[in-house]
Amino acid sequence: MWSREESLKPLMKVQFNKNGKPIKDKAGNVVRKEELCEDYSKHESISVTLQNGRQEETIKVLTRKCKPAKQVVNLTQEAYDEMVSNTKPYGFKGNWQQLTRNQKLKWHCDQIAVSLGGTVENFQVME
Repeated sequence: MWSREESLKPLMKVQFNKNGKPIKDKAGNVVRKEELCEDYSKHESISVTLQNGRQEETIKVLTRKCKPAKQVVNLTQEAYDEMVSNTKPYGFKGNWQQLTRNQKLKWHCDQIAVSLGGTVENFQVME
């Protein structure tokens, strides 16, 4: 479900007469009418061009942007011990033994976040 307030924004458009001139009220101000239009800051636009023989057709789709979901990852003691061990993990460039426990854990958390398509806000070690 979506609501108009979430997806559309009001836009004040100038009203024109038949000759193409702006309509003015008695005070001399330009008359404007509110119209609802897509709010591109809340949408992502996807355009696809299809060819059917000689004809080309462009389809434009607006999808709503969404906030990423927060996720908590719980690790076992064995996983924690492996993450902070002196064994250099695959894909790490540099000297693994010189890193502190927190730096090693941070690197592993970043790798987990990348594999899940997210970012790390923080991590906490529970004892």
